[in-house]
Amino acid sequence: MFSSSRLFPEHPDALTPVFTALGLPAPRTPTVTALVPDEAELRELGPSVDTVLRIESTDGNSLLLAVSFQGEPTPGISVGWAHWISYLHFEHRLPALLLAVCRDRTTAAWAAGPFEHRIGSWTSAAVEPRVLGPDDLPEAGTDKERVTRQPLLAALTTLVHSESAADDAVLTALARGLMSCGDTATARYLCEFVEVGLAGIAARGRWRGLLGSLACAQRETPNAVSSFRRPAARSLQAAS
Repeated sequence: MFSSSRLFPEHPDALTPVFTALGLPAPRTPTVTALVPDEAELRELGPSVDTVLRIESTDGNSLLLAVSFQGEPTPGISVGWAHWISYLHFEHRLPALLLAVCRDRTTAAWAAGPFEHRIGSWTSAAVEPRVLGPDDLPEAGTDKERVTRQPLLAALTTLVHSESAADDAVLTALARGLMSCGDTATARYLCEFVEVGLAGIAARGRWRGLLGSLACAQRETPNAVSSFRRPAARSLQAAS
């Protein structure tokens, strides 16, 4: 059974620039919640998807956004993606959009698919993710106020450029902006969102250090940014 946590209550337009970058119409005045599967569901579904957002819109275009962070092409992952998408659609009775967030152009080109599951010439299922890579978003800057205004876009921008432009100034602006966004649940979610997306590269260690120092400065514990269980836990465990 999925549990949930509401996100972006103070940023109702947080999804608009992201959907614009994807070439899709943005949901109107959406309510966004992070869905967290229980342990049984994690065992059943596997690690192909890192986090899921339920986006309920007043215009009837509600959907589920399943996010998969990809640092390199991963053979066979499309089977897991297909499992997740079909399960989410069945469980929640909403269409599910798969978003692959990629840190380099080669991986982004691979992730676009389509990935067909076929017998001979007959295709029984196909998975075609939407992709965000370095060519889809401009490089992240060091404007803390921009992060505060558009926290999700800022997090995604930092991730897709993390192998080329995630210097300390960019990460510091992102961390400070997220912690100033006015909503503790959203800040915690996006801090962990970034940490998981940085798996396998040096920027992850710097990100953890920044969060620790900022949390201490604010008299909070660094663990405050790890507030929910979701499939991405496998990435955190693998890198620790």
